[in-house]
Amino acid sequence: MEHHNLSSLMTTKNDKIRFRVRQMTNEDVPTVLEIWAKNNLHEGTHTIQSFMIQDPEGFIVAEQINDSDDLDGNPSQTIGNASIIGMCVGIFVHPTIAFIGMYGVQPELHGRGIGLAMWRKMLDHVGSLNAGLYAVPEHLTMYRDRAGFHQPDDRMLIIYESDESDQLNVDILVPSIPETKIQRITTEWYSKVIDYDAQVHGYIRAKLLPHVFTEEGSIAFVASDTTGQRIFGYGCMRTNNIGKAMIGPLYANNGAVAELLMRYLFSRLSTPFGKGLLYMTLDSNHGGQLIADKLCLKQQEKIQRFFRFQPYEGADWNREFKSFDFLSNITLLASSKLNRWRHG
Repeated sequence: MEHHNLSSLMTTKNDKIRFRVRQMTNEDVPTVLEIWAKNNLHEGTHTIQSFMIQDPEGFIVAEQINDSDDLDGNPSQTIGNASIIGMCVGIFVHPTIAFIGMYGVQPELHGRGIGLAMWRKMLDHVGSLNAGLYAVPEHLTMYRDRAGFHQPDDRMLIIYESDESDQLNVDILVPSIPETKIQRITTEWYSKVIDYDAQVHGYIRAKLLPHVFTEEGSIAFVASDTTGQRIFGYGCMRTNNIGKAMIGPLYANNGAVAELLMRYLFSRLSTPFGKGLLYMTLDSNHGGQLIADKLCLKQQEKIQRFFRFQPYEGADWNREFKSFDFLSNITLLASSKLNRWRHG
C-alpha cells in the first residue's frame, strides 16, 4: 500500500524502537480507535472517516517499523500485532482555522518522543494559520506557554456522561411542539440542512456533512415547520469506540427543539448503547445544560479552549447545544477522566 507524506525513520532514545510518522489511511482507523480506548479516549466508530474526507492530510499516525532486527541487530520490539502506535490530528474545516485533536500514543510507549514527532508533523500541515484546541488544567500551561496557544476562549466545554447502570428518562424531554415535525435527514434535506449549519457556524461545511449524515451506525434528524420550508434545528447520534452513545451535532433555535430532537434520536438509534451516554455542551448555552440536568447526567469536567491567535467568534453559540467540530467532537480532546492528552 502506498503511504503519503512519510517522514524519515526515527528511533526512540532508550529502547531504540524505530518508527516514522505518516498520513493516516482508512485501514488505520480500527487500530487508532483501539489505541484511543486504551487511553480512555472516546470517538465515534465511523466519525474519523467523515473528517478524513474533509482534510486527509491533517490526520497523522506514528507507525512502528517491525523489521526483524533493530538498529543494533537485536530483535525489534513490537506492540501486539499492530504497527500503528499513535495518532495526532489537525484539520481544516473552517477555511483558515485548524482544529486539533485525537492526540494519543500506545500507553506502554508514552514518554518516548513519539507524540512530539506526530505533533510537529501535524503543525507542518497547519502552517502559520490559526488553530484551536482544548486543554485540561494540568496541561494548560504547556499548550499556552510552550506550544503557542496563547488566546483563551471565554466559553468552557462541559462534559457529561452516564454509565450503563444509569437509567436515562428520555420521556422527561419535550414530546412535541405545535407546527413542528421531525424527519430523518435524507438527500432531499441536504441543501437546507447545510444552509442551516452555515448559519450556526458562520461558514459552509458542504463537503463534510453528507458523510456525517450517512455514517454507519448513526442517525440524523431535522426539525422543521410542517411545510418543510423552515428549519428549526438538526441533530445526529452515534455510538463510540467503547460502546457509549455520542450526540453531535445538535443545533436548534431553542431548547424545546433541541429536546425534541434528542428524544427522537434516543428512540431511533438502531445500535444499542447500553454502556451509557457521552454529552458535551458549552457553558454559554443554558438550554444545553438544562438537558443534562433533566437527564441527570453526571458532570465530569469543564475545559477551556485556546487558540494560536484570535478565538473564533463567527458562530451562533446560542444554537449550539452540542457542537460538532474538531474543537469538541473528534476531540473530547482533553478530559482528565474521559480523554487525556499525552505528549507520548
